[in-house]
Amino acid sequence: MAPGDLERKWTKLSQVSGGFRKVKDAVIAHQGGDQQLVLVAVAFGQATTNLFVIFDASGRIINVDISRDFV
Repeated sequence: MAPGDLERKWTKLSQVSGGFRKVKDAVIAHQGGDQQLVLVAVAFGQATTNLFVIFDASGRIINVDISRDFV
């Protein structure tokens, strides 16, 4: 995932949700093979949502997705 792609997703999420407040929790949901999925509970001004953060085997973020019930 290119830094610009991540920045665009974060900016859109922040605008829709009223601004970032804090990370509430992070849990490894799946680990194995070439990828690791981490669920990150994030509080914004008007809502809390889960971000689905996928890391590759080198620990680099390869994708970030937002729960469907939030957007």
